[in-house]
Amino acid sequence: MGSNSAASILDRILDTAADNLRIAKILVQMGLDPNNITYDALFNRLLEIVLANMPANMFALVGTIFFVATLLTQTIVRLRVANMIGCTFFAAFGALSGKVATFLLYLLLVPINAFRLQQMLVRKVRSRATRRWNGSSLS
Repeated sequence: MGSNSAASILDRILDTAADNLRIAKILVQMGLDPNNITYDALFNRLLEIVLANMPANMFALVGTIFFVATLLTQTIVRLRVANMIGCTFFAAFGALSGKVATFLLYLLLVPINAFRLQQMLVRKVRSRATRRWNGSSLS
């Protein structure tokens, strides 16, 4: 009985809101009929809108998290790795949202960061190998 009375109260609230011209315009923009609106139709349409826009925005959110991580890192190797991951997510965001410039920019930044990371790692390995070689020949 409580559920029925709550449902009828919610239906009356929704009917009253649909009579409001501003809310009716919003409902029409959402693709809903203001004269025949139900909570199920409203929530289903909102869910469709959220799901249609969520993947691109989620990639942008994760990319932003990795971008902030690049600002907080103390070593350049971690910075490059976090930047590559963030750029990959931003490129996915650009592809899913249809923003070609964003997609191409971040897609280009991934191999540039990978190349610079590889250069740094090779330089470190050579430096350590040279130190070991020189250190072992002295003893």
